[in-house]
Amino acid sequence: MNLQSSSSCSKDFLKIFFLNKTHSELLLTTICSTTSRFGLVQSPRNTISLRFKTDSELVDKGFDIQYRAMSVPFPNQYLLAYDYPSYVYSPGYPDSYESNLTYSWRISATSTNVRIRVSVELENGLENCTSTDVLVLTSLSSPDQEIAICSEGSPANSTAYEPVSFYVTITFNSSSDESGPAFRVSYQQMPGPTTTTVSTTTTTTTTTTTVRPNHCKDIQLIATETDRYLTSPGYPDQYPSNLYCFWHITAPQEKMIHVKVVDSELESSADCRFDIVKAFDGVTNHSSLLENWCDDRAPTFQSTGNTMLIIFRTDGSVNKKGFRLKYSATETPYVCSTNISVTTLGTTVYSPMYPVTYPRHMNCFWYLTTEYDVNIKLTVLDNSFRSSHYCYLDTISISDDAGEIGTLCGSNDRTFVSSGRNMRIRFYSGSYGTTGSGFKLSARGGNYEVCESQYLKAYEYNNDDLTSPRYPLSYPNNADCKWYISTYSYDDVITLEVVVSDIEYSAGCWKDYVEAFDGQYISSPSLGRWCGVLAPTKTSSGRSMTVLLHTDQSHTGGGFKITYYSKQSSQSENGSTQFNTAALFGGLAGGGFLLAILILCGRSYKKRKLTEMSQADGRTRPAYLTTPAGQLSTPSMEYTVGYSQQQVSFQPTNTGEYYNAAVFDPPPSYNEVIKTNTDCQLPSYDSLPDNSTTNTNPADSQGDDTRL
Repeated sequence: MNLQSSSSCSKDFLKIFFLNKTHSELLLTTICSTTSRFGLVQSPRNTISLRFKTDSELVDKGFDIQYRAMSVPFPNQYLLAYDYPSYVYSPGYPDSYESNLTYSWRISATSTNVRIRVSVELENGLENCTSTDVLVLTSLSSPDQEIAICSEGSPANSTAYEPVSFYVTITFNSSSDESGPAFRVSYQQMPGPTTTTVSTTTTTTTTTTTVRPNHCKDIQLIATETDRYLTSPGYPDQYPSNLYCFWHITAPQEKMIHVKVVDSELESSADCRFDIVKAFDGVTNHSSLLENWCDDRAPTFQSTGNTMLIIFRTDGSVNKKGFRLKYSATETPYVCSTNISVTTLGTTVYSPMYPVTYPRHMNCFWYLTTEYDVNIKLTVLDNSFRSSHYCYLDTISISDDAGEIGTLCGSNDRTFVSSGRNMRIRFYSGSYGTTGSGFKLSARGGNYEVCESQYLKAYEYNNDDLTSPRYPLSYPNNADCKWYISTYSYDDVITLEVVVSDIEYSAGCWKDYVEAFDGQYISSPSLGRWCGVLAPTKTSSGRSMTVLLHTDQSHTGGGFKITYYSKQSSQSENGSTQFNTAALFGGLAGGGFLLAILILCGRSYKKRKLTEMSQADGRTRPAYLTTPAGQLSTPSMEYTVGYSQQQVSFQPTNTGEYYNAAVFDPPPSYNEVIKTNTDCQLPSYDSLPDNSTTNTNPADSQGDDTRL
C-alpha cells in the first residue's frame, strides 16, 4: 500500500464502503499513507465499494488488494487502527442482528507509543428494546468495560472510550433467544500520554505513571503534514488556576498551519473574560487574532503564514477539563467550512470567535447531517448581528435539500426544521462597520414536524391570507401541513380562494397537492384537491374547513397563497336562488315568445286555408247575416240537416244553401243592433213556430234538430 501521505487524508486516499454507495455512514476504513501492514476489512452485507481519489501533486505506486466472498463471516477479526477513523458494524447492519452470535474484533495500533480511541454508536432510547446483550472492551492496562446494547431513558447515542493502550479487544455475544438493534463502532489511534519509568534498586518492579504537568511555559512546536496534538495542562482532568501558557507553532516555509479543536471544556462566561484560549496569526500577540474560545466551543481555523501563537489564560476560580486540539502543516487555502454530524443529543454551532465580536470578510459554511429517517431542528440560542433592513450586511441563511428555509439577522430567536437529514448554514459578514458577538445555535436530530398544525378563524368582513410554509420560497419536502379554519357563527360558511398556486404537478395530483375538506377533520368529505397552477374556489357547507398540504421527497415549488373569509349561509343560498330564478324566467320568456310565434303562424295558416276552401265552394253567407245594420231579419225556421263524413251542413228549405258552421261570423254587438237602433222591430212570439207540440213531419223534426 503506497499512497501520498497527507493530514486528514486531504490529498490522495482510498476509502472502502459497504453496499453500493459511498456515504460516510457506510464507511469501513480510509487509507492515505504508505504502510506495509493492512488489516482485514469485512463487510456486514454482500457488497463492498471502493473510492480512490488523487490530487494533482505527487504520485506513488498505489495499492494492491485481494478480496473474496465468504458464506459465513469471520467471527474473529484482526484490525489495524490508523490516524483516521475506521469502523466495524454489527452483523447485518443496519438491520437488527440475529440471536446466538459470537464476534470479537482485535484492534492494534501501528506503534506502541499511541493509544486507541473507540467510539460506540448505539440505537439507544428505543421504546421496545429488551435486549440484555453487551459489548465488552478489553485493553492491556484498563479494566474491562461493558456497554449495554439497550438502555433506559435517552442515554448518549455515541460514547467514546480511550483506553491507555495500543491494543484493544471488542467482544460481542448475542443471547440465544432474542435479537437486538444495530450498532457501529469506530476506532482510530491517538498520540499516547507522556510517561516516565521509575525503577528502584531494591525491587525489579517497573511502574509506569502518566505525567500531567500543573504548569506550562513557552513551548515551541513544529507542524508537519501529519496531525499532531496539543492539550491543556491537566487534560482531561482539571486545569490549574492562574495559568498563562504560550505555544509557538511553526510550519515549513510556504505552508500554513491548520488547527482543529477536538475537545473543549472551559469555564463559561459572556465574553470569555475568565478562562480563554486565543490564537494569533503570527509569532506575537500583536498579530491578527485568528480565533478565541471558551466554554464548549470547538472551532477550526488556519493561519495565513507558517507561524501561529496560542495563548491559554485562566483565573483563580472555576477549573474545568481543558482542551485538546490537533494541528498540521498544509498548502491548501483555508475555507471556512465544517462538516458536522448531528445526533439526537444535539450539537452546538458557533460563529467565528464567539462570544467576542466576529471578524469582517467572513463567508463560512456548516454542513449538518443526521441519521436516515430523521431530520434536524435548529434552535437559535444567542444571536447578535449588525442590524440591517434586508439582511444585506451580516446575515445567516439556513437551507436544506428543498431549498432555503429562512434567514437570520439583527437580534431575534427562531427555530428552523429541515425537511430531510441534511441542513446547511451559511454565515456572511460584510466588509465595513462594527460587528456583533455572532450566534450560538443548537442542532438536534429527531423526528420533527416540518410544519405544525394551525387553527385559524375566518371573519365575515375581513379577508385573511394563508400561505404554504416558507412562502414565497420553496415549500419543504416530506410534509403534511394542516390548517383548521372555523367561524364564530354557526350560520356562516367559509369561502377559500386560491390566489397563487405553484405546486409540483402530477396527473391526478398524487405527488404534491393541496386538498380542502368540508369539516374540521381530514376525514371529512373532500371539496377537491389541486396541484400545478390551478387556482380554484372552495366553499364549505358549514362553519369549519380543513386544508391539507401534502408533499413527497422529490421536487418542490413556490407554494401557494390563499385568501379565506366567512359569510352567512343564507347569502350563499340567496345568491344561488337569484341566479337560478333569473335563468328560469329567461328560459320561460324565450319559450313563450317562440310559442306565441307558432300560435300566430298556425292561426294565420288555418284562416288562409278556410278562406281558400270557402272561395272554392262558392258558398255565400245567409241573408240574415248580411242584413244591413239596423235591420234584423228572421230566417225561415224550416231547415234540413244533412250528414256527411267530412262536415255537418244546414240546409234551409227555402234556399237550398249549405252552410259550414266553422265559418259563421259572430252576431253584431248589443249596442250596434238594439241600443242604437230605435227602428228595430222584433217579431212577436206568436209568429214563431210552436215547439211544444209534437211534430211528426220530417221537416218539423229537422227544425227541432237545428235548434238543439
